[in-house]
Amino acid sequence: MLDKSLAKNLSLWFGFGSSPVDWCETNYVHSLYIAEYFNTLSNIPMIVLPLLGLYLNRSYFNHVTPSAKWAFVVYVFVGLSSAYYHATLSLFGQLLDELGILYVLVVGHMVWFPSMRFWPEFLKKRRIVCSILSFLNPAINAYALMIVGATLLIRLVADVLISDYQESNELGVICGAISGAAISIWLSDRTMCPFWQETGIHCFLYGTGIEGGCGGWLPPDGTTMMCNVGEGNGDIGLTPWLLDQWQDQQQCVWWDTNWQNWWGQ
Repeated sequence: MLDKSLAKNLSLWFGFGSSPVDWCETNYVHSLYIAEYFNTLSNIPMIVLPLLGLYLNRSYFNHVTPSAKWAFVVYVFVGLSSAYYHATLSLFGQLLDELGILYVLVVGHMVWFPSMRFWPEFLKKRRIVCSILSFLNPAINAYALMIVGATLLIRLVADVLISDYQESNELGVICGAISGAAISIWLSDRTMCPFWQETGIHCFLYGTGIEGGCGGWLPPDGTTMMCNVGEGNGDIGLTPWLLDQWQDQQQCVWWDTNWQNWWGQ
């Protein structure tokens, strides 16, 4: 009796099709083992490109700080969890996917607000507990995504308006445009599913939405300007939280596109 109850509870979380959310793709058409075949494959770039970024930026991590690796690690986590979700359409996979996106937004907050003074003290050392809590009431995750994402978007717009740095303003506009395009793609996927299925480009749109949604908040480009202009202060597109070992608070660092040289300017 206990075994049957346990199996039933596990099937609610890990069973194929246990998720109430089903994206715009006919299930089990191209494979007997993968529910949404093309949606699953579209996550491959999300896994491969961050791993490539980890390799290419290894000198940067050594010379500045290993903390920068987290920006790439969360990309990989999103790719893996999203692929698992679309392959199984399980509730557990859905929650992993949502948790991965929340991780991306949290790392975005680490960039914009390096001091993190506004966070409640009891949350700072309970990351695992907070992650587990996101599984207790899955309906709250959608609101958390909107709230956390909205705060980043507001900060993005505000910094573009007040910033005097042309390079950072251009980066901010690009990030905002990519994020807006990703949101539009996700909305159209929910409202215009038959149309996109007929055109045969749904997989491309979905993959673009994933890459754009995450890349819009954390652009992993090869020419990154980082400048710490004071304790807890930074400009848009600049990541002072990465410079926790940098001594000169007024010194900017330009990272070469070859990922081999770095220098103060």
